[in-house]
Amino acid sequence: MPAPIYLAADFMAAFQALLPTGRAWPRDADATQTSVLAGLMPTYERLQARANYLLVDAFPATADELLPEWEETLGLPDPCIGPEPTIQQRQATVVSRFVGLG
Repeated sequence: MPAPIYLAADFMAAFQALLPTGRAWPRDADATQTSVLAGLMPTYERLQARANYLLVDAFPATADELLPEWEETLGLPDPCIGPEPTIQQRQATVVSRFVGLG
């Protein structure tokens, strides 16, 4: 099951629901506080997306951004592969080395 994807609007609704009630905590769309929060919520959306992507990168067969770390850990790149292997070739090499080493 893939991790849920939350948008900035989802974070905004959740954040505003957690705010105290009262005149000092307006939830109107044109309120200054709402504008400030709306500026912050895309950051939460990006961080959540990055955290979800970390799950993909945690496995060598699907690693993209963490592929260099996988290679370094396993003593790669191997010059036998050729001058510029593709991402898929690099992933396959990491998987085969990882499985071979246990």
